[in-house]
Amino acid sequence: MGNCAGKNEKSLPDDLPSLPRTPVIVANAPCFIALFDYEARTDDDLSFKKDEVLEILNDMQGDWWFARHKATGKTGYIPSNYVAKEKSIESQP
Repeated sequence: MGNCAGKNEKSLPDDLPSLPRTPVIVANAPCFIALFDYEARTDDDLSFKKDEVLEILNDMQGDWWFARHKATGKTGYIPSNYVAKEKSIESQP
């Protein structure tokens, strides 16, 4: 991984969406890749680092999705604009 000339850097989104009220779990949770680091701002949020895998349990609450961290099993809300569907063009380095 190292420093590579010509590597496209993605910038962090300026706006974070407002938090939903209650999670609703979905079956067959799709996996998403973190595009950026995110540090939880409330007890309901889920912290993660760039390139970590998250299962989206509920994406029906607008811009904040309820997710499970694949490695730790922790759950919480994440900003949807910080992740991309696994194996999508957006998730590629």
